[in-house]
Amino acid sequence: MRFGCSFWLDRDPRQAARLARAAEDAGFEDVWFPDHYFLREACTALALAATATRRIRLGTGVTSPYLRHPVLLASAVATLDEVSDGRAILGIGVGGHEFPTQLGVSLARPLAVCREAVEIIRGLLAGATVTVEGKIFSIRGARLHFTPSRRVPIYLAARGPQMLALAGEIADGVITHGTHPSYLTLARDQVAAGLGRGTRPADAVDLALMAEIVVSDDPARERDAMRGRCVVIAGGEYAPELVARYGLTPEDVEPVRRAMRAGDFAAASRAVNDRVVDAFCVLGSADRCRDTLRGTAKAGVGHVICWFGAGASEADIASALTRLGREIVGPLASA
Repeated sequence: MRFGCSFWLDRDPRQAARLARAAEDAGFEDVWFPDHYFLREACTALALAATATRRIRLGTGVTSPYLRHPVLLASAVATLDEVSDGRAILGIGVGGHEFPTQLGVSLARPLAVCREAVEIIRGLLAGATVTVEGKIFSIRGARLHFTPSRRVPIYLAARGPQMLALAGEIADGVITHGTHPSYLTLARDQVAAGLGRGTRPADAVDLALMAEIVVSDDPARERDAMRGRCVVIAGGEYAPELVARYGLTPEDVEPVRRAMRAGDFAAASRAVNDRVVDAFCVLGSADRCRDTLRGTAKAGVGHVICWFGAGASEADIASALTRLGREIVGPLASA
């Protein structure tokens, strides 16, 4: 099992770069920065992280073709790959609840958006002159005026069956959420179905689980602190049929989703119950966390991205990275 980490960019990018170095020192293999308009800009932070590290891979976790045109994404990731000596990863996804509610951006045709974006980005990164007449994007004779160093891996953020299958068909990896075996089985099977549409080998797609992982001697206190950090994952946009796959009921998630739609994040946080926390996070003693992660590995997960949400201090995250490296990453990566 491989491990990465993701930091919410509610902090000075120089601090995020130092945390990337701390993650590298703790044994993590990749670091991902989310790309949201209301946070620090991800590509700037990733470039700083490239200068602060030597080995760890650097990814957008994730950015959206709805806001950044695929030709710009191709240029950005090729530039990051250049300055990091071949360590860039591009994670893309359709985006969050704020797109239609705050920015007036329609999230229509997400499958077409991701398919066409990957096609355009791949062509440009291969040094080709690209013409695409798509349902979403149309470009004519576009090319990069420099030579990308390599074929940068592209990951799709996916939860629904169709997007998971698309990731299996066209992507190098998929980033998903949800620790329940029923959901992970669905994710694994849909990725395999997408792979079956082409000729790539069965291990061509990296199934990566993004989850908050907290090793604690006081799980009850930590669980309360995690409720607010689960709001976006639990209350976001995903198909109703996934609720049972997460081991939840509509009564578990609908209060969270209603509060999210109303913009009342405090009420959404209060509505997150223990079952919701456990559906998306890994919490408890080191032994319990390792057992949970071994279970995800049996379900097909080969890559875990430890997510750190808003508000934590640099010192607290650095300390958590060290503990995770010692008690989780080291034992499971070598198993």
